[in-house]
Amino acid sequence: MTKIIIIQGIANTYKSTSIRDFAALYNFNILQPGDFTIAKTLVKAPATFQAGIATGGDTGLIVANNLQFFVDHNCDLMICACRTHGATVTMLTNQIAANGWTAVWIPVQRPVGPIPAHVAAIVQQIDSNI
Repeated sequence: MTKIIIIQGIANTYKSTSIRDFAALYNFNILQPGDFTIAKTLVKAPATFQAGIATGGDTGLIVANNLQFFVDHNCDLMICACRTHGATVTMLTNQIAANGWTAVWIPVQRPVGPIPAHVAAIVQQIDSNI
């Protein structure tokens, strides 16, 4: 079963920051600043996944490139960001249906409290949906 976890929200809801912190939690060792796309083995005992993680998700083209990267790297767990409507959502919805992926949509809002707590809550949601 291939699963895709989508962090969905408008700008400035800490989607990319949360995905980056999730990647750090599992030692993906992202060294460059800004958006990234990476594939690596992720172990969450007792399971092991070929995981693809992408932070960029502002346009349909970026999402399409991320999904192609995941497919090219045989990812059975994918984590990505997207907006709340438009080309990014259409691209994801179409690819999920076409490939039979199991999708988990995690909607996020702008933080109302401390940003670290907001990001930690999103990271926890990602982790609990693996």
